[in-house]
Amino acid sequence: MVNDADADGDGVADVADICPYDKEVDSFSFKKSQLIDLKTLNTPSKIQWRVRSNGYDVDLQQLMYDKDSKKDSPIALLGETRFQDMQFQGTFFVSESGLYSTISNGAIGIIFGYQKRYKENSNSEYLLKFYLATWRHNYYTFNNCKLTRNDCNFGATTGLQIKSVIIDSQKSGNNKRQEALWWSASETNAKSGVVTNLIYQDPKHEAWSLNSAYRWRLQHNPSSSRIRMSIHTAEGAGVRTVVDTGDLYDSFSSGGRIGLYSQDQWNVTFANIAARCLEPADHAVLFSNQQFLNLGNLAGFRISRSFVISVWFRIENAPTVSSPLICKNKQSSNQTLCLSVSNELDLVGEYAGNTLQLPTKVQLEEWTHVILKYDMQYKNLVLLSNSAGTYERVQTNTTDELLLDVAPLQEEQLYLAWDGAHYFPGLVMDEVKILNRLIPQDSYMYSLLLKPSLGRENKMRMVGIHLNFNNKDISDVQGNVDMATLNTEPTLQPTFINSAVHSHIYRMSDKGELDTPTTTSSSNEEEELRSDQQHDEL
Repeated sequence: MVNDADADGDGVADVADICPYDKEVDSFSFKKSQLIDLKTLNTPSKIQWRVRSNGYDVDLQQLMYDKDSKKDSPIALLGETRFQDMQFQGTFFVSESGLYSTISNGAIGIIFGYQKRYKENSNSEYLLKFYLATWRHNYYTFNNCKLTRNDCNFGATTGLQIKSVIIDSQKSGNNKRQEALWWSASETNAKSGVVTNLIYQDPKHEAWSLNSAYRWRLQHNPSSSRIRMSIHTAEGAGVRTVVDTGDLYDSFSSGGRIGLYSQDQWNVTFANIAARCLEPADHAVLFSNQQFLNLGNLAGFRISRSFVISVWFRIENAPTVSSPLICKNKQSSNQTLCLSVSNELDLVGEYAGNTLQLPTKVQLEEWTHVILKYDMQYKNLVLLSNSAGTYERVQTNTTDELLLDVAPLQEEQLYLAWDGAHYFPGLVMDEVKILNRLIPQDSYMYSLLLKPSLGRENKMRMVGIHLNFNNKDISDVQGNVDMATLNTEPTLQPTFINSAVHSHIYRMSDKGELDTPTTTSSSNEEEELRSDQQHDEL
């Protein structure tokens, strides 16, 4: 009997689908791929990579020699498929036969979570953002002092390393990119245009050997910020584990493209390459009938003045009446605070008698991101959403300071899928975030709100609440909210379902859809955000 189950409805049976949880992905190979020189950010012309076996084997025979640094450029071969939670594996082998008979001192490895994001109001300036896992045969430094620090100590040590990388196409010069990727330590100077952060270094510093086959396996779960990589090789009649990183946790990337990498190393064969999606740890909550969630009172979020409220949601049918996403009880509240969807599929934001409505309708069966933010200093209320494909905004200037620090208001409750009169059956929600201070610059606000984890921001006490439902547990929450106030009413628990919201986020990011042509900014950005902003904005 043929198993023709198709969980994601993409027309490919689950047994033949490498991503049965994602309708956008059903196969992967390097048959369709992109070659990029990470030094020049161009497509290299003089290089010998050979893709064979329908994209499951790749031979790197010769790299592009750079006469200034006397090193070959860092080259990446990127597949076209974009992954969220995934496993990437294959075998690599460095041979002394072929064009060159001597071993180089370079690095080989893989790239994952690769994204390319265009800057605001620009079709040419962009950021590259990815993880890089590299492995070397020898410790080696750059041998040209003019390109490096005064002591020429841009060292590249042996042993598996994993680092995060951000490259600014405008700020970073060619040599800076090449050096930062070569260097084993982190590069933290954002002004250089390249920022790297070393996440893992093999404590044994074991090098790879010539003419030996090594099998790698990488697991990346952006939905839970988990990374794990292991490398194995044959030894005698058995298999030896060369390195196993164990579970690493880093929320730098929400997923993206994967690829192969080499810097100053040739005669490399990557074989038996395979990738598949892992069952996501990413879940969302589905409300039905008269289900809703009480988030507790406003005092718990500490949103007394400026605030940002961010919600991802999806609906299959238009509501019959105006239905709440996140609201106070309109029947008893002295000041309205509500995000809702009208029966005409309009997105509406309300606060203290002010109402905003976006011109673009909500798209059915698509994930929509909606943001309501209030700037107390400039008395400015803004509603934003990506329902038009890119973010659009409407705003109004209020006549009075709208404060939420009055004691009776602080005791009022905030709800998901209920406003005191109406429920929202059929509503799917994920990534509910409330920030208790203003983020003036839209581009930084997007990058902050789209991060899988707000651990650093939570330590700064700027997170009122963050609900992602990944553990299928409503009480699993980040933020300053009093968990004792977090409860469901009625007692019937909402249903948890698989969520593709992070998959949607990184596809938007890679297409440059996270930028908006219309932004606002304040000249008084809070100083404590700047150190955190350097890594996100470079």
